[in-house]
Amino acid sequence: MSLLRSIPLVCACCALPATAADLVIYDDTSENGFDPNCSFDAAPDFAETAVVHGGSRGIRFDAAQYGAVSWCTPGSLSTTSYRALTFWVNGGAAGGQDLTLVLGLAGNPVASASLVALLGQPIPTGTWVPVTASFDTMPMQYSGNFDQISIQDNSGNLPGNPQPAVYFDDVTLTGRTNASDVIFQNGFEAINATAPIRSESNVTACTGNLLGERYTWQDASGWTRSATFSHNDTNQNGGHQGELCDYTYHTDAANTREIKSLDASGAGGFGYIVSHLYNPAPAGQIGQDDSPLGHAFKGTFTRLLNGRHHAILRYQLAYPRYYCTLSNPPDGNCTGPTTTYPMPVTIDWLIATGRDHPLWSVSFDLSGAPADAIDADSRAPYGDMAFDGDGAGGFGDTVMGVAWGDHYRFITTTGPVSFNSAWDWSQPNSIPHVYLWTQNLDAEMGIVQTETIDLQDAGGYYGQAAWTHTSGDGSGVGQCATTPFGDGNYVMPCDFNWPYQSINYALDVNQPNATTNDKRLAWGAEFGFLGQTNYSGNDDNTRHGWPRQSYSTYVVFGRHSVAATGAQVAQVENAMSSTLAASVGSVLTSGPAGVNRSDSRPYQPAGYNRVYGTWDVDVGASGNAATVTLTAGGSGLTDPIFVLHHHAAAPPASVTLDGASLVADVDYFATLDTSDAADTRLWLTINRNWTGSHTLAVQ
Repeated sequence: MSLLRSIPLVCACCALPATAADLVIYDDTSENGFDPNCSFDAAPDFAETAVVHGGSRGIRFDAAQYGAVSWCTPGSLSTTSYRALTFWVNGGAAGGQDLTLVLGLAGNPVASASLVALLGQPIPTGTWVPVTASFDTMPMQYSGNFDQISIQDNSGNLPGNPQPAVYFDDVTLTGRTNASDVIFQNGFEAINATAPIRSESNVTACTGNLLGERYTWQDASGWTRSATFSHNDTNQNGGHQGELCDYTYHTDAANTREIKSLDASGAGGFGYIVSHLYNPAPAGQIGQDDSPLGHAFKGTFTRLLNGRHHAILRYQLAYPRYYCTLSNPPDGNCTGPTTTYPMPVTIDWLIATGRDHPLWSVSFDLSGAPADAIDADSRAPYGDMAFDGDGAGGFGDTVMGVAWGDHYRFITTTGPVSFNSAWDWSQPNSIPHVYLWTQNLDAEMGIVQTETIDLQDAGGYYGQAAWTHTSGDGSGVGQCATTPFGDGNYVMPCDFNWPYQSINYALDVNQPNATTNDKRLAWGAEFGFLGQTNYSGNDDNTRHGWPRQSYSTYVVFGRHSVAATGAQVAQVENAMSSTLAASVGSVLTSGPAGVNRSDSRPYQPAGYNRVYGTWDVDVGASGNAATVTLTAGGSGLTDPIFVLHHHAAAPPASVTLDGASLVADVDYFATLDTSDAADTRLWLTINRNWTGSHTLAVQ
């Protein structure tokens, strides 16, 4: 058997430098000079349209007689420049194909590994899974040059009896140094192309060796970030189901910070559900914890979108809510049996090239419970991350400050934070948010809603009396001892009056000058937000909490010195005052009310989809054409994302901004989303700081 046929060495003197960006081999077509005509003893279809992972085309291979899908490289490449090969494989109707990945040099194999060894399992049936072949570790370990890459039949079946069809897509060499991370060796040459999102499935990572999904992308600064999310369908992840458990980002061009689950607190991980019931019964009567941590519950996860530059990971679970009739509502004893209502919850995480912060979206569905049976709040997203990068298994640096925004902005003005910290809650606010920062390390973590508090209620818990005040203005509204529930004489608002849960329960009411290094952070909403037909919102206006609730937030990690959370708040403020118009296609004025919901909600402003923070347009009869004018509010929008609905199932032929042509992977980042046959969508991130009014045309 011959693993490779002899291929003439092309441009052997053209070896790339010792560090390189990711290099695309195939995405809809062979790219960057990789020659697919080097395929041998086989006729792979490089324009498969029925089974596709990303974009509109993939590769079909009917493997037989040691033939191969093969590319000759654009010159001799080296493992000093590239550390791995990644691609996606789908076993089609049968799965289990016997295939080998081979690197060749001058017609001879220099490294090889079976796909079973690389995957750790047989090629699965009817689903796309990623393959990562590291050149640094077994089974594909290799150091040296190569000029051919092949995925080869290992069955030896005759051509008339090939193995079942197998499919490949999105083939990439992973650079030793991503384009975003290059410290330019010669001082003047920049690498402009932006790498696609690298999606790794079934990785073992995070504290506790959890099974999960990892995404690596380039942010608005062109620097790499990564996020690892645990699976929620396996006993291996018991107590850490469906959470963000590891995150990395650049603090400057050369240095990164790794954020891990702060498990020492008992609530480690982030992005799971917590909800409290309002006085369901005296302690212990309902026989259940009224606010269990959501990462204790198994469910299902879906790789909803694995696009070139946009990815969505979806979690679904049933979170229990309890009810019993009380003898003296809202207090008293249970007079009958407790009823458990499993509340379906859907959570989407969106990762996008050019966007700094992941977006977390949630929908709660209590339609299976009677109206007004449940009276609950929401603290989701919830969790505890060592956002200062401590990573040593402890709590890390002391928390220096806390800030939030409901209808007014609150910030501590002395630190480190204690119950005797001075504060200011006097400035008007429109975008709900909450964040913490540390004392000695330049680190911050925050949560920011995608729309105004008038459009989506957030925050709560009786703190409104302190609005427009500071701790030093003599009003006394912040001193907990002045309330009917006084449990200490301290300066900060009572711990149960903070509109968003954070470190309020990590501080000690009996030692009001004590500080904390716990990093607990969560959202907040009034009781009744979940389950009540009518409830009193954060502004005391009547809101509706039954049968469903949905909202979306950005999860922010960054340096406090650059006001990471404040910058994201400003981005949402600017979006709220932006306008979108279309001369070709039409601006959508409504859309799904939340993730995994069929009912709709008006878009405010027109075109702005608060679920994912995108600008949505219907191309209609034009097939794949749209011309839109976005006038950005305030200081502008960084890398806005447009979603073109009912788009033709093909990449755009041209994209222009104010008449000037844009270059793919440099000026714009595109993903063709064919997951919904009734609504093929083109996701398009424009790599610009968009200020004022500009016209985008897509053909």
